[in-house]
Amino acid sequence: MVRAEYIRQWEQVCIYLFQSVLLMILVPRIFGETEKILDLSSYLVTKPVVLFSLKYGDQPDYVGLYVPGPEEGEPTTISDFAIGTDGSIYIADNVNKKVKKFSRDGKLLMMTEGDLEGIQAITVDPKGRLFVCFYGDRGISNQLAIYDKDGKRLSEDEKKVRELFKGLTSKTPRVKKETLGYDIPRLSKIWCDSSGNIHFRGGNLFYEIDPKLSQIEFFENKFPYVNRKRYSYELLRSNIRAEHFNCRPDGSIFSKYTIEILRPVEITIYNQDGSVGEKFILPRDGFGEIERLVPSGGGIHCCDQQGHFFMIRQPLKLYGLALMEKNKTEVLVGASYAVCEYDEKGKFIGIRVLLNAFYMSSIHWIEVDPQGNIYYLDFKSDHVDVMMAPAPKVKRK
Repeated sequence: MVRAEYIRQWEQVCIYLFQSVLLMILVPRIFGETEKILDLSSYLVTKPVVLFSLKYGDQPDYVGLYVPGPEEGEPTTISDFAIGTDGSIYIADNVNKKVKKFSRDGKLLMMTEGDLEGIQAITVDPKGRLFVCFYGDRGISNQLAIYDKDGKRLSEDEKKVRELFKGLTSKTPRVKKETLGYDIPRLSKIWCDSSGNIHFRGGNLFYEIDPKLSQIEFFENKFPYVNRKRYSYELLRSNIRAEHFNCRPDGSIFSKYTIEILRPVEITIYNQDGSVGEKFILPRDGFGEIERLVPSGGGIHCCDQQGHFFMIRQPLKLYGLALMEKNKTEVLVGASYAVCEYDEKGKFIGIRVLLNAFYMSSIHWIEVDPQGNIYYLDFKSDHVDVMMAPAPKVKRK
């Protein structure tokens, strides 16, 4: 009797296991996936805060958004943003053709005078001077506008910069090739360091101009690093390939392609004299469990003034959020982009930011201040949130 009862109980266990496995297979197929978007919020190192929100529109304290038809290209909205030394937020409103300055609680403080067509990148120096790279009617981003703290155009400062580039072009064939026949090379990014030096990126060349706008240097494939050093990175190959899916909100596939995943990055730090100081692989200890949840990503997005590196990574299945609800559902923003932080030796610190951003866009997604706080834009259907993720409370250089 005991043996028969044991056999009966074992049969019940087997039936239960079989039913459980069957449910695991059938339920997602019948009802769809219960968790469409990968929830990584429990892995955030610090809790982000919403500084303020901007509605879409053409009013002064709004930000423009142009949504084309499904086959007419990408939407146009904020193209870049920058953080002032006083903590104010500068927004490049590419639709309304202005750069706008906001306080940390969202109060409009300044707008640039005149209109700029095709704003590409902006930065602000410690004096409050605003540098804006834009397309205009040339079709390439090699025009530069400079404004004072009140939004007034500084034509004399612009002339100084043009003369610096013109002098560099005339004596440097490598730079001349990048200018495409104009005084200033095609520029894709501008940023300012804590000393007030202005850095420009044009193709594979990086330019540095001193705060007085009197001297210029150029470097090939070398970003500015701490203590007047520079760094470069190389995305290494991986022997692991996987399918990457972009999905609509309902789970249908928007696009898919096969890519290499879990690709390490080789970092090279250069001394002030240009010699190689050190090299290391990022991540230093190999990809851990958290990073494997967001295996797709490449290169370094930026480096802060403590020498920490930041990489934008994403899961293999990236679900979209509809930007516009009425007949514009093909215009999507992808959810679950993760910004991973690594220390100056390449050790993984954790996920600092999760954001929603356009699948394909020239928008510069994050900025990092000297204290290691990350600022970013989080796009929603009817507004965009200006966010800040505070730096972890650990000892930093």
